[in-house]
Amino acid sequence: MQHNSQQVNERLLMLAKRIRRLALLRAWAVLFVVTVASSMLCLFLDYLVRWSNPIAPILGSGFVIMSTTWTFFRSVLPSMNSELSPFAMALHIERKHPGFGQRLSSAISLSESDEMETRQFTNALLSRVNTELTEEVISGMVDMRRVRRSGISVLVFLFILIFLPVIQPTVISIAAQRLISPWDAPNWPRRHALKPVGDSNQDNPTQFVVALGEDFTVQIEDKNGRLPKQIWVEVWKDSLHLSSIEAEVSFMPSIAEVTLVNVREPFEFRISGGDDPGEQWYEVLVEIPPRVERIEFEIVAPEYTGLPPILSDGNLRILSGSQIVPSIEFSHAVDSAHIWFESTDLKRKVSLTDTDDVSGARQHLSDTQWQVDESGEYWIEYVTIAGAKTSTRPQRVIATYDDQPPGINVTWPQSELDVGLTGAANLTIELRDDIHVKRAMLIFSLDESDEFVQMTIPVAALPNWTLEQAADIHAGTFNQSQSIELLWDLSSIAGLYPGQRIAYHIVAEDIHGQVTESPTAYLRLVSSRQLIRSLQQKRVHLIESLRDLQLVQQDMISNTGTLMEQLDNEQIAYADVSGILQSVELHQGDIKRACSLENGSVRMQIRRVVEQSDLNRLSNFAERKRLSGLLDQLDAIHETRLVALSQLLSDLVDTTSSGTELESSDVQAQLARIYDLQTDAEGDLENALSGYRSQLSYQQFTLGISELRQIQEGIGTDLRNYLGQQLVGLSIAKERIDQTARLQGDSAQELTQIVDNMKQWLIGESVSREDARFVADMLQVHSRWAISERMRQISRLIHGAGVQESLEQHELVMQYLEQMIDAQGASTEIVRHETHSQLLAVSAEDMHAIYRDLKALHEATSMWDGEVNGIRDELVFRQEAVLDAVTNIAGRDLRQSAVQFA
Repeated sequence: MQHNSQQVNERLLMLAKRIRRLALLRAWAVLFVVTVASSMLCLFLDYLVRWSNPIAPILGSGFVIMSTTWTFFRSVLPSMNSELSPFAMALHIERKHPGFGQRLSSAISLSESDEMETRQFTNALLSRVNTELTEEVISGMVDMRRVRRSGISVLVFLFILIFLPVIQPTVISIAAQRLISPWDAPNWPRRHALKPVGDSNQDNPTQFVVALGEDFTVQIEDKNGRLPKQIWVEVWKDSLHLSSIEAEVSFMPSIAEVTLVNVREPFEFRISGGDDPGEQWYEVLVEIPPRVERIEFEIVAPEYTGLPPILSDGNLRILSGSQIVPSIEFSHAVDSAHIWFESTDLKRKVSLTDTDDVSGARQHLSDTQWQVDESGEYWIEYVTIAGAKTSTRPQRVIATYDDQPPGINVTWPQSELDVGLTGAANLTIELRDDIHVKRAMLIFSLDESDEFVQMTIPVAALPNWTLEQAADIHAGTFNQSQSIELLWDLSSIAGLYPGQRIAYHIVAEDIHGQVTESPTAYLRLVSSRQLIRSLQQKRVHLIESLRDLQLVQQDMISNTGTLMEQLDNEQIAYADVSGILQSVELHQGDIKRACSLENGSVRMQIRRVVEQSDLNRLSNFAERKRLSGLLDQLDAIHETRLVALSQLLSDLVDTTSSGTELESSDVQAQLARIYDLQTDAEGDLENALSGYRSQLSYQQFTLGISELRQIQEGIGTDLRNYLGQQLVGLSIAKERIDQTARLQGDSAQELTQIVDNMKQWLIGESVSREDARFVADMLQVHSRWAISERMRQISRLIHGAGVQESLEQHELVMQYLEQMIDAQGASTEIVRHETHSQLLAVSAEDMHAIYRDLKALHEATSMWDGEVNGIRDELVFRQEAVLDAVTNIAGRDLRQSAVQFA
């Protein structure tokens, strides 16, 4: 029993020593963790507060010492002094192993007893406890969890102590110094270190230069990385505080910005915010920047246009895809310059380089060409030698426009046209494009079939562009228009028959490759009988319209004559002239509106008649070109006379309005000068037109109408000259009509002779099928004669003589032509009883002679179609202006002033 008891006590003492050693180790680990944790807490609080005085480090050091001392006396010292007896150890084991602990404690208690009755039981109990108290049981009695947790905590804090100095060595160094020696602790650095960012002087970083009148923008950043919530910029001038401006802080990116608008004087500023008091001062100098003397662009159009390069300045309007080369001249030398170009989808910076073109102190900058595809704004930014940045404001514009597809307008015919089987169709086509039309084609098909035939339309070749034309093309004001008169010969098309329709359209392509197609139009093939009947109906409508025009012309001439008699026979004082002019100015709006309404109504009537009549005018380009020189001469004469008359009338009005009284002789002298100028103008017109009255074309009459419109606009200041010009125009028009009537009368006599020859031949000879068919073809040529006859009727209607006789003669001729067509059907029976070869021999000779006569007549009469239409248009415009002037002015103001003067 004693042996077992001794072994149990030894093992319990060994277990007690192990537990005591582990408890002491854990106590020292807790002391280390508490010391390090309290030190780190004090360092962190000191870093956040950043007090400049040593109170914070002294308090931190005291807290660390107190926590370390308390942990030592609370944990380490008890572990060092504790000794466990075997029975106390048994009680400790009993808390974890109740059954084994109770046996162990009972065995220890009984072994200390001297009673003989319990020795045997105690011996048995100690033997069992000795057997159970093995090394494994002793190892299991030790609680290692608390020791393990303490070890892990120590390792974590050791890692922190090693890793922190690597991340923030400066912070750890300062914090450790403040904690170790708080009485001599270094101060923490400021959390914020603000400084401006910009183009400062390289020699003096605290100095900035700004151009006079420009905005000064200062950007602020923090050297330590993060800006404070509020930043203030204090502006001082001559030691006086001007203002404090709060900067707009943007944390992404971490930068603040302050803008001073329209800087005119130098100043100083400093920046404060957070813990940065703003001890550094910055100086801003104001410099007068160099001026932009000249901005010039060389514009290079796309290669397909063939345009020469042009120069332009300021705001640009160019063709899309053009390339430009900027050239800028400054009044002084600059350090650098570039152009900013900004459009909807693009912002581009073009740097300019110095050139050798230097004149004195001026500096020229340019760059290689760059392409502009869309509109946008541009401005120039440049930096002076001193570093001041400025720009040209407001922004200027580069506007681009796209090359549009060509336009096609078929001016004649404007509706479906009736054409004979073997005739020809005159098409008047107008081609328009921004630059040039490269090619055009006429594409047609029969009865809307799928087979199309192409015919090339001749167009003008690409011209050699001048600089003025290139400028107009880039500006978008150039619009090339080609008027093409195409004679479409249908005789070469096989398989045509009456009632058939030919669908055609025009295709045009410009030099950019853009293609445009015109709407589909139609030609209707008709027989000769239908064509003549259609011409008869049109002739009736035209004659009725021209009868109305004759009545209007007679009224116009009578009213104009009355007015001119009053102007020539009455003496008008200055006051009366002033009253007339003032009345004209008051009623000028009414006059123009009346002229516009009358002009529009007559125009619509004439246009309707012309469209209903099948007048295919043939152009004589040589005559037009020759007569354009005459019209230029007439324009110069008119301009000279108008200037002189306007000056005389202005003098009259000024003298009357100023109240100056003049003698009656002076008034008469002034009026005499006006009358002489008018007479000279009429004589000049008469002499200039004497050799060309029978050759003026429709284009010259159109230009004459433009001249009349200019006179109509000046009616408020030149009444007398205006009415005189109208009378001159009427007399010239009357002489032209007389000449036209005489020439067409001769043509009518030739035509009558030819018709008589045809009549004798048809009566004396039997007509075969071939002869009748040839006569039917000749009837298409007779359509030209019908037009000529209609023009002769126009001339007679205008002069008011021979109208009824001409109508009766024309009706007889038209009836006879219809009988000729009816004879075509009867010729089928006749040819069965006659010798076919003899009839061909007889008819061919006569019909060829008739054909030659008709062809000569056609060439003689067709050229007058356009002339008569031009005369008629001129009469219409002149009658409108004169009737309105007589009705609104002469009928009221002039008569009233004449009565007062009398």
